[in-house]
Amino acid sequence: MDTDVETGISESERSRYPDGSSFQRSAVYVQDDVSLLPNFSVSLGGRYSRFRLRADLQDSTFGTIDAATDALTGGFGAVYGLTDHVNVTLHIAQAFRAPNIDDETAFGDFHAGIEVPSPGLNPEKSMTYELGLKVRSRSLRCAVAAYITELDELIDREPSTYRGSPTINGEQVWKKVNINEARIKGFEALGEWFIVPTWSLFGHFTWTSGRDLSGDEPLRRIPPAFGLLGVKWEPPHKRVWAECFARFASTQDKLSADDEADVRIPIGGTPGWSTYNLRAGCMFAHSVRLRIGLENIFDEAYREHGSGVDGPGRNFIVQTEILM
Repeated sequence: MDTDVETGISESERSRYPDGSSFQRSAVYVQDDVSLLPNFSVSLGGRYSRFRLRADLQDSTFGTIDAATDALTGGFGAVYGLTDHVNVTLHIAQAFRAPNIDDETAFGDFHAGIEVPSPGLNPEKSMTYELGLKVRSRSLRCAVAAYITELDELIDREPSTYRGSPTINGEQVWKKVNINEARIKGFEALGEWFIVPTWSLFGHFTWTSGRDLSGDEPLRRIPPAFGLLGVKWEPPHKRVWAECFARFASTQDKLSADDEADVRIPIGGTPGWSTYNLRAGCMFAHSVRLRIGLENIFDEAYREHGSGVDGPGRNFIVQTEILM
């Protein structure tokens, strides 16, 4: 029920999801790790999943849904030790996602207009290939990985119609559909380098690219390149520590049609940004830990890509933890 607080007039409003809808999920899986050689091991896993969606869409245009979906997926991993400190890793994994209540039955406002139900969607399927390198020594700890994910029947929104009209109350109508093929590829790195025993450099970096191969456009909500870089001081007794670091993200202007219609994303894309931060901590009497921090020191105005809320400005944090 929607009530106008000025006039007192109430009108019946359709809920976003149909009353009485249900979504059931069950699964069983098995995994085992096997050491084939002193420096070589593999892991194998399998999973059976079953989903069932029931919903009465309460609209002659869409009818009712009573659909069951199941799938068998598997994964393979391998670790090879090049030396005592360096490992090469390989992972290959299948994934499967059945359409849920939101995918098939949502009817109402969202950031770009009006979404109407999308019964009859197919499950999303993917295959991921990842190759990585891990290093762990007295002075260096790091890991890098590159991956490619091939997606089939990916679910995304596109402009549509409702009862022959492309709009409802002047708002664009959107519907979820299966994109035939899409690809996501990326690179991740993280690490810490101990320059001397008490000082270290640390950070992480992530780059991601996604493309709808069928529609020949970027995938929605792909984050820009982002990361963190800092320096830390911590003496051997580890009772006090301090660090300063920068968080950053590049401009994201590779937008899908859905991104361009999203009021949370500025016209032309989300600008890049960086913030600079300080943190420190100490231990008292083996049971009390105190942390303080000054974040976004220069009061930078910024927004995470796709967020409807600006990031926090300059802020001071004090945290106390009692260890039992």
